[in-house]
Amino acid sequence: VQGLSKRGVKTTAAIRQRAAQGDVLVICPDKPLNISRTSKNPDEMQRVYEEGRRIALAQIDEIRRFLGN
Repeated sequence: VQGLSKRGVKTTAAIRQRAAQGDVLVICPDKPLNISRTSKNPDEMQRVYEEGRRIALAQIDEIRRFLGN
């Protein structure tokens, strides 16, 4: 977990543990998005949105199962 503080690493580990227990569903990109947290570039924002949508659609059955639908 590159670039995270000790607190960030601890939080990430806790999230992964809860996901393994089935308490949470984690939807995240396969690779770094390479965008600033404060980016205002419309093309970059669109790229990141489309990547998130692609990931969610690829996991839609898992999302539905988790939500109980």
